[in-house]
Amino acid sequence: MYSKTVMPVEKPKGGRIYVLKNGYVYWASEWHWDREKKRTLDNRVCIGKKVEDREGWLYPNARYFDLFGEEKPEIPWYSRKRPD
Repeated sequence: MYSKTVMPVEKPKGGRIYVLKNGYVYWASEWHWDREKKRTLDNRVCIGKKVEDREGWLYPNARYFDLFGEEKPEIPWYSRKRPD
């Protein structure tokens, strides 16, 4: 599940990127051909949802930050914290 409470980020450069029709972005770092099943198997995981008006950008989810180790930047005007 993505959240619009974080700033959009650029799509990762390594691995394969899959964008579904519904806008969700999946990333896979490994894939191989399975001879028995006769199809490609990969370790695809959802990393966010694409930004409609910016090509190559996405709204990241928690899995994105787990994989790529970046900090979660909050949008200042959308912070849920009350001002002091």
